Amino acid sequence: GVNDLVKSALEGFEADENLRIEFVANGDLRISGDADFLRQVFTNIFQNARQAMRGAGVLKIEIAEAKRDGKNFAALKISDTGGGIAPEHLDKIFDPFY
Repeated sequence: GVNDLVKSALEGFEADENLRIEFVANGDLRISGDADFLRQVFTNIFQNARQAMRGAGVLKIEIAEAKRDGKNFAALKISDTGGGIAPEHLDKIFDPFY
């Protein structure tokens, strides 16, 4: 399930006295997709969060079931206590290699 993918992406991303990881999952939802690709996506997001927090702060991962157009989905909310994105850069965040 998605919980196992997230946990495997967190391997090697141990919390310490400066970094706390909060993982909240409402059940273990099964998802379809390329597990290796999804694990890499999660790993990249977690590494970006660590960099944004400069190694200190809280990384929070919440997983819940969501419904949209009559279909079931796993909804992931990933947040960190980093500084965020400067307003003048928001229009560029989806540009490749920005």
